[in-house]
Amino acid sequence: MSSAGPEQVAAFLKLKLEQRCSNLREAFRKLDKSNTGFLSNEDFEATLRDFNIRLTRSALAAVVAKYDVNGDGVSAAAFAWKLRGEHPS
Repeated sequence: MSSAGPEQVAAFLKLKLEQRCSNLREAFRKLDKSNTGFLSNEDFEATLRDFNIRLTRSALAAVVAKYDVNGDGVSAAAFAWKLRGEHPS
């Protein structure tokens, strides 16, 4: 999956989280490995590594950008919107 684009990686991540988590809050907590309330590139990278996905820095940044709606980190709300296929207003 290292050659997959951000949309494919995001879809795979959603599938895996749905298989392993009972709700979006639990999924966010699993990803928030730094326990800051926001998801960093490092949090995403660690989770993707757990799913045996290795990405270049630029590919990782593209995946994170799919979730980071305003450039200040991925909040729980933005994460939930993306997983539900919604867009925040």
